[in-house]
Amino acid sequence: MLEHLRCPRCRGPLSQGPSFPDGSGLLLCACETAYPVLVGVPILVPEPALYLHQHRDAVLATLAEQGLATPEAVRLVLDFAAACPGGEPLRFGDDWVHDEASWPEPTEGAPEALLSLLEQAQGAPERAIEELLGGPHDLVAELGCGSGLLTTRLRARHGTVLACDLSLRAVLRAGPPGLVLDAEALPLAELDALVAANLIDLLDEPEAFLDEALERASRVVLSSPEPELLDGADASRHAVPWVRPHGPSEWQIYLLSVARFERRPA
Repeated sequence: MLEHLRCPRCRGPLSQGPSFPDGSGLLLCACETAYPVLVGVPILVPEPALYLHQHRDAVLATLAEQGLATPEAVRLVLDFAAACPGGEPLRFGDDWVHDEASWPEPTEGAPEALLSLLEQAQGAPERAIEELLGGPHDLVAELGCGSGLLTTRLRARHGTVLACDLSLRAVLRAGPPGLVLDAEALPLAELDALVAANLIDLLDEPEAFLDEALERASRVVLSSPEPELLDGADASRHAVPWVRPHGPSEWQIYLLSVARFERRPA
């Protein structure tokens, strides 16, 4: 996938640096920035040493959980983290509901209206995204892959789907190919399409993100519980229920906007 990756700092091409049998190693840029690759997953954030310093424990725990804490990967994490002394480690929380792949049965006696809504809502956001995405496409990037539910659906239809997230745990859970990135410094070259479900409302500069996404892909499909963030989309737009289960007696229900953006001809 090297030809599809770029330096998040200068947008220059990357070259293969030293590598190890476990898939770990380095990617190098002419701007003299080195990016670690942990068991096949590039860490392409603007400040990789700061990222691994702040999230060292979460990254090491993730590698251990997946049975991927090889000596080479652990050494890369520790070396990069040590290159950025000072500052407090950050707690890295996952932004998804861990049991969303298997919905719990509602509490006995739940109102029929709720049961009907839950039946309609299950899978509705993913179906709306797939419809607006169209295709099949050869190369799609999914930003904020989270638990990997949408990733699995996209990979059943499209050629290559890159699972991308700021969380290494999310990328490993979604499966290869994937990379750790910051959505506001996209380290990607030309793509056929880009998808980001419920990500734009978490960003500091959503308009700048959309402009950058359309530089990378001719078609961009986004969803958000904040519809005003999707102003400017073409006529293809849906409003669908989005439900996040937290147990048989606790359900969060949102009205989710899903929209498609097309790159305007030069």
